[in-house]
Amino acid sequence: MAGFRDVFPKFGPAGLFDIVERVYTTGERFTNAELNVPRQRLPGGPLEDTWWDLAWQRIDCAHAGEFAIITHAVEITAQVRARREIELVLREAEAARAVAEAANRGKSEFLAIMSHELRTPLNAIDGYAELMQLEIYGEVTAEQRAALERMRKSQRHLLGLINDVLNFTRVEGSRVAYAVCDVPVRETLATCDALTAPQRRARDLAFRAAEADPRLAVRADQERMQQILINLLSNAIKFTNPGGRITLECTARRDVVDITVGDTGRGIPADQLSRVFEPFVQADAQLTRTQEGIGLGLAISRELARGMGGDLLVESELGAASIFTLRLPRAEDVAAPGDASTK
Repeated sequence: MAGFRDVFPKFGPAGLFDIVERVYTTGERFTNAELNVPRQRLPGGPLEDTWWDLAWQRIDCAHAGEFAIITHAVEITAQVRARREIELVLREAEAARAVAEAANRGKSEFLAIMSHELRTPLNAIDGYAELMQLEIYGEVTAEQRAALERMRKSQRHLLGLINDVLNFTRVEGSRVAYAVCDVPVRETLATCDALTAPQRRARDLAFRAAEADPRLAVRADQERMQQILINLLSNAIKFTNPGGRITLECTARRDVVDITVGDTGRGIPADQLSRVFEPFVQADAQLTRTQEGIGLGLAISRELARGMGGDLLVESELGAASIFTLRLPRAEDVAAPGDASTK
């Protein structure tokens, strides 16, 4: 064994001589796919950590009492260091993600608490303003009545914004319950049409709604589906100039149903198209800051659509039409009114 020590003195600090002697003495095979071997790369230099894929096996020779050792040794220091660097980066990324998630939960909890706290005094403001309009506290002049109405309108607007924030924190925190069932498309579209008709008339907008097959149905929560479509129609009305046109159409395929809301409004710039579903974002803020809202409607709508197994998509360009598509899983066709059969 003196020969081995003389030939490989750099392995001395790693304790490998003892391992080789054990293999030589006992005949026991030694393998280690990642053995740490502190060694001096240069005479008199510092010890450096290196890693080796090592295997030693004793071979009995033909002459009794004579042995040989077969050695396999491959340095894998570069591979081990690269892997450990990757593991470190992954651990740091995971730690950063955990911190971000904690911060996000804190933000959502703060917004939810503040929303609840603000709703109570706002409802009280509306209640007292209504009592004043009813002249419970004395006679009210025409000018005062108009001022009270403006106060109540502002209160309703602010309450709507707070409700949006509260709804978003619920959706973002996955605290929304979905009652998914087979929802007739035609009936839901008719309801959304009726609920947004006064807004369209007030802005002198033309409207065209395609007739959906009365047997066509989707798998969805009817209330959430209606909430999404009303939000899309309200946005189309809000951003379409008087005299423009709104469309509501439906296309059924084998597995999905696409319900599209189109308009002839201002359109969305290409560089902002990917951001319209982000919370607190309104495309082209210079234009839309004059409009009501804080940019949560589309973010909430897309999360609701995905919560029902669907999605919300958009196509648009600046100065041209915008088309928002609510895509939902198709259900088995339901029986049409007066028809017990299904397609």
